[in-house]
Amino acid sequence: YYKDGKWHETHGNGQTSEYEAFELARNYDEEPAYRSISMGLPQIMGFNYSFAGYSSAKDMFDSFCIDEYTQVAAFGRFIAAYDNGSLLSACQQRDFFEMAKIYNGNGEAYKPKLEKNTADYANAL
Repeated sequence: YYKDGKWHETHGNGQTSEYEAFELARNYDEEPAYRSISMGLPQIMGFNYSFAGYSSAKDMFDSFCIDEYTQVAAFGRFIAAYDNGSLLSACQQRDFFEMAKIYNGNGEAYKPKLEKNTADYANAL
């Protein structure tokens, strides 16, 4: 991002630099700035606000600031609504590759993590 007459690196310099870049974008054009960030525990991209049950990306951001329960509830709505239910179907079938591919585009990278986390959760019960 550009500030004080010079370019500053972001994405890798911690959360502070991420928020500085976001604030700069938000001051320029608010709604596109909210649409361009991932939000909350589930890291839902702002442009997916309608799948999470919100009327705008800013509305989703404001709601996510309330608490974790709000974020998890929105994630459930997102899973059920996204891509005509294909993400929900993949979850119900425990198709970890398809879940990761639909949600984040990289099934190979996230499939092992989903499998491990599911096994860890099952063993904790």
